[in-house]
Amino acid sequence: MQTSPAPSAPSQDPTPVDTLIVGFGFSVIPLLRELEARGQEYTLLSDGEPIWQQLAASDRLDFDLVSSFHASFYVPDQVEADVVDNYYPTAREFFEYHERIFAPYRDQIVEDRVELVETHPTHSLVHTRSGTVYEAKKLVFATGLGRPQNETIKELDIDEIEGQTVVFSSIGDTTNMMLARLVPQGNKIVLLNNGFVNLDKYITFEIPGPKSQFYLPLFGVRTGKRYQLDLAQGEFHTVGKFWPQFYKDLFAIPLGPPAPESWFARTFQPEVFHVRFPETYRRDVVHANDAAPAGHANGMSGIKYWPIDMYEARFGEEVEERIQMGTLLNDVIFWHTEGLVETWSKDRATIDEENQTVRCDGRIIEYDHLIGGGSEVPRLPTIVSVDEQGRRHQYEYAHRNTYLGVVPAELPNVFFIGYTRPLTGGIANMSEMQSLMVHTLLDEPERYEALRGDVDERIAAYNAHYYPEGSTRSPTDHLVNFGLYTQDVADFIGIGRSVRSAFSLNPYKTALNLRFELLHPNNALKFRMEGKYAVPGAEELARKISAFNEHWAIIMFLLLAVTWDILLGYLCLGMMVFRHVARPLMAGPAEALATQGLSMAAWTSLAVVLAMVLRRNHRLVNLSTYSLTVPLFGLKAYTMPIAMAFIIASGQWWWCPVLYGFWAGMAWLFRQFHKPPVSGRYLFADCKYKHVYRPFYERYREQFLKLRAERREAKAGA
Repeated sequence: MQTSPAPSAPSQDPTPVDTLIVGFGFSVIPLLRELEARGQEYTLLSDGEPIWQQLAASDRLDFDLVSSFHASFYVPDQVEADVVDNYYPTAREFFEYHERIFAPYRDQIVEDRVELVETHPTHSLVHTRSGTVYEAKKLVFATGLGRPQNETIKELDIDEIEGQTVVFSSIGDTTNMMLARLVPQGNKIVLLNNGFVNLDKYITFEIPGPKSQFYLPLFGVRTGKRYQLDLAQGEFHTVGKFWPQFYKDLFAIPLGPPAPESWFARTFQPEVFHVRFPETYRRDVVHANDAAPAGHANGMSGIKYWPIDMYEARFGEEVEERIQMGTLLNDVIFWHTEGLVETWSKDRATIDEENQTVRCDGRIIEYDHLIGGGSEVPRLPTIVSVDEQGRRHQYEYAHRNTYLGVVPAELPNVFFIGYTRPLTGGIANMSEMQSLMVHTLLDEPERYEALRGDVDERIAAYNAHYYPEGSTRSPTDHLVNFGLYTQDVADFIGIGRSVRSAFSLNPYKTALNLRFELLHPNNALKFRMEGKYAVPGAEELARKISAFNEHWAIIMFLLLAVTWDILLGYLCLGMMVFRHVARPLMAGPAEALATQGLSMAAWTSLAVVLAMVLRRNHRLVNLSTYSLTVPLFGLKAYTMPIAMAFIIASGQWWWCPVLYGFWAGMAWLFRQFHKPPVSGRYLFADCKYKHVYRPFYERYREQFLKLRAERREAKAGA
C-alpha cells in the first residue's frame, strides 16, 4: 500500500462548490456547453496551457491530424460547418478551432494548480497551490494525458537534422509524424519496437465514366465520382456489436494476418507488410484481439498513415500546397520497402547510450539521436481516498478499474474525461460521449447512486468482454475501438439507437434505414440525432453524409460478399453429405448401410472435419473478397446468391469450390496489374505496387526540400 501524503493545514475554511472541474482543454468543452445550456453552476480550475496551445507557441503546427473532420470536431460545430465530404484537417486548422471554442470559457477559469485531492464518501477536498481548499460535492478531472514525446515535439528542431542516424525506441502516430520530416531529409531511421498495427487512414478512388455521376446499382458507385473514405468511416461498428466473431474475422487480415512465418502467409500473402517484414508483426496484440470476446479488444495501438498511392491520387496536382499546409506523406510501409526505415526488435536490441550505439541480431549502428517515447499517463494530482473510518489510501489510476473510463470504482463522486483514447476515430468522439455521460450523472443523482451500487460488477463485465481472460494491466488498456465504446456509453446514457426503429411500412425506406443503423459509423453525430442530447440539424447532416457515400453501398457489398463466401462453404458441405449420405439412406436405409456404410462414414467424417476447419478459418475464406478490387464487391454480392441457387437446383456440390475458385481467381487476376481503381489492392498494408510510386516520391521530396530550404532561410532572416 502506498503511503498517502497528509494535507497541510488550510489557510482558510474550505470553499463549498457543487461541481468542480479540474483542467481546461479540448476534452471538457462538451461538458461545459451542456452545463451552460442548462444554467448549471460549476467552478473551473486550470493551470498552464493545453498541449495544442503549447505546440502553437513552439511553432510546431506543421502536420495534419490522424483523425478526420467528422472524428475531430464536436457535433454542434460539425452541423454549423455542414461538411459532408470528409477530410483530414491540418494542425493549424485544428488549433484555430480550439481557439474559437475555448474563447467563451477563458474568463471563467480560476488560475491555480491542484496539489492534493482527498476524496470522502460525500465530498472531496481539493487543495491548491495558492492555499485555497475547495469542498466539492462532485469533482471532474479533465487534465489530459501526458507523454514524454510531447516535450520532444516542442523542443527538437527536426528541420536541422539531415543526413544523420536517428533511432526511435517507441512507435506510434507521434513517431510517424516526426518521420514525415526526417525521412525526406535523408536521415537513416531505425525503429526499435515489438511490432505495430498499420492502418491506411484514407481510401480514395475515382470511378471512370462520364461526369454526370450516373448511379450504377450493380457496383454501388456513380460514374465520374471520386470517393474518399477515411479509416473511421468504414468500421460498421453496429455489426461488430451484434456479430462480434464475424467482425473479428473480417478485420483479422488488416489488423494482423496469419503469422508471417506460416505457410499460408508466405504462399498467399507475401506482399502483406507484416509478412514481408516479420519484425513489424505485433504478435501479442494480435493474439489478445483474437482471445477477447468482443469484436475488437481494447489495448491495440496502430499507426494511421497516408499511403503513397492514395496521397498521389488525392494531392498529386497540389503537392507544394499540401506540404505548405502540413499534409505530409508518411507512408511507413513505403519507407520500409525502399530501405529508408528499418524495424529492429526492441526486445533483442541493446542500447549503449554512452557510446551511442545499438546492437541487435549481430548488427550494430552508431546513432546521432535517440528519441524515446513512453506511455500515455493521466496528468492527475495526488489523490487520496479517505474512507468512513478515516483510513487513507493513495489512488492510482487504472483504466480497468474505471467504468467506461469515466467513473473510478475507488473514488466516490469523482469523474474522468479524456483519459480514454481511440485506436481510430478521433478523440472528439470519445470526449463528447464521456462529457454527456458525466453530465447525465451530474444531472440525475439517482442514476449515479444506482451506478455506485453495482459499479464493480459493471466494470468486471466490461473487462471480461474487452480484454482476454487472465490478461494483466497494460499501458495501452485505455485504447479502445471508438464505435464499440461510444455505443456502450450511449446505451448507458439512454441515447443508444435501436435497429428496430429502422423498420417501416415502406420497404425502400426500411432498407436505407437498416443500412444507416448497421453501417454508419458510431460517431457522436449518430447518437446526437435525437434524445436528451439531440443537436438541431444533426440528423439532417448524418443522413446527408450517408447519402453522399451511397448509403454505404460499398461496405454493404463487402459484407454480403464475405457472407456468401462463408455460406458457400457450408452449402458445399451440406450438399456433400446430402449427396453421399442422406440420399442413399432415404432410398433404402438397410441396403445403403450394408453396401455403402464405410463410404457414408468416410463422407460424414470428412464433412465434419472440413466444417471444423472452415469454422476456425473464416478469416482466410474472407481473403478472396478482401483482395478483390473494390468496384467488384457489388457484382460479387449480387451474383453469388444467384449462382448458389443454381448450384442447389443442380444438386452438384462440386460447383461450390468452382464458384469460390472463380472469384478467388478474379481477385488474383486483378492483382496482377496496377491501374487504380480497377486493379486489386489490399485495403491495408499492401506492399505489392509501392515501387511504382518511386518517381512520385522523388517529385514529392524535391518539393519538400525546396520548401524546407525556404523555411530555414526565412527563419535565419528573422
